[in-house]
Amino acid sequence: MLLCQQSAATSKVILTGEGADELFAGYSRYLHFGDDGAWRPGGRVASYLRAAHISPSLLPSIGRIGGYKAALQTKISDLSRGLKRPAMESFLVGVPESTPYRDAVAASQTSGFLQLTALDQKCFLEPMLDRQDKMSMASSVEARVPFCNPLLFDQVNPVPFSLKMKDGIPKYLLKKIGEQYLDHDLLYRRKKALIVPIEGWLRNGALSERLSLLTDKTARERGFYNSRQIEAAVDKFKRGEELPSRYLMSLISFETWMRMFIDQGALQHA
Repeated sequence: MLLCQQSAATSKVILTGEGADELFAGYSRYLHFGDDGAWRPGGRVASYLRAAHISPSLLPSIGRIGGYKAALQTKISDLSRGLKRPAMESFLVGVPESTPYRDAVAASQTSGFLQLTALDQKCFLEPMLDRQDKMSMASSVEARVPFCNPLLFDQVNPVPFSLKMKDGIPKYLLKKIGEQYLDHDLLYRRKKALIVPIEGWLRNGALSERLSLLTDKTARERGFYNSRQIEAAVDKFKRGEELPSRYLMSLISFETWMRMFIDQGALQHA
């Protein structure tokens, strides 16, 4: 939003890079695959254990062996950030049998990196594009996404994984193409994510009081929250137990939206 606000002062049309990571294997989670595109979470040792059909239950949860055990229990779908959303279903009632997540998993039964690519492109990229469109339109800025051209996806998706992630370098193919246009240091600098400190805001910051929105009388009477599950999650979070804060943030955002636009709208029309 801030970037679009600044851009509006000098340019009403901008190009952005959404889609490049999902198309050219730009995320660190793709390091779980070998050069041949085979899935190898936990490295070579875990791959040998998996090939030998060693049950994770036989391994102790200590030290490096515990890491191999965790790797053996990891599913490809666990790697995609866009697929963490199913945990939200436990906080809601009346979730339909068919959801974008379930449909995407059912449609991506290929093995290796192709499955993760399909899941990322369906479950992670779409909300990223939705967010960008909202933030740019709020500043009357036209944000174009040249990487999200269906013809480009058709051409690049079949490209072997070894050209997308090589020697631990993400987006290898795209960077090699970019060498004729951009400086080497810029192309191969370490990837940095924009981390929003939501957990700190919810625990000790400006958003800590917003947790009450999930447990008060108004929220309990909504009818589509699993109030008991949400209250237990909020209690765990307040006690410092591990819980992805983005789940609570999503619920808070939705409940805030309900009160601003649905509840107030109903009062105005009453």
